[in-house]
This record gives sequence, structure tokens and C-alpha cells, in this order.
Amino acid sequence: MSEALKNLVDKVKADNNLQKRFQECKSKEEQVELAAELGFDITVEELEQASKVSDDQLDQVAGGGCTLYVQCIF
Repeated sequence: MSEALKNLVDKVKADNNLQKRFQECKSKEEQVELAAELGFDITVEELEQASKVSDDQLDQVAGGGCTLYVQCIF
């Protein structure tokens, strides 16, 4: 995950309104555009890569949920 994406995730974690805005996006492209409006230079490919869950990460999930916060908001 790039530094820009990490910083964006941190910002969104702390702001319920931003969480809603990202969840309302209909595509990864819209999410990238919203991130750009907020001053973060990320790509669709970064979002897709960050959203992939490895077998190890799946093993860490107890009772459902997300192992990467980015999956919850994007």
C-alpha cells in the first residue's frame, strides 16, 4: 500500500462523513477522483491491490469483518 493510500485510510477512519462519501461511490474510479479532491494521489490499481485478501489474512478473521480497513471503506 502506498504512503498516499495509507494516509488517506487514516484520514477516512477518523471522519464518518468521508467514510460515507467513499462508500457512496459507484466505482473505484469515483473513489480515486474523490481521493484526488482531498489531495491524495492514488490509483485504481492501488485500491484493487489493497482490497485483495490473502489466505493468511482470511485466517485472521474471527466472526467476519475486514482484515484491512481499506476493504471496509472502499
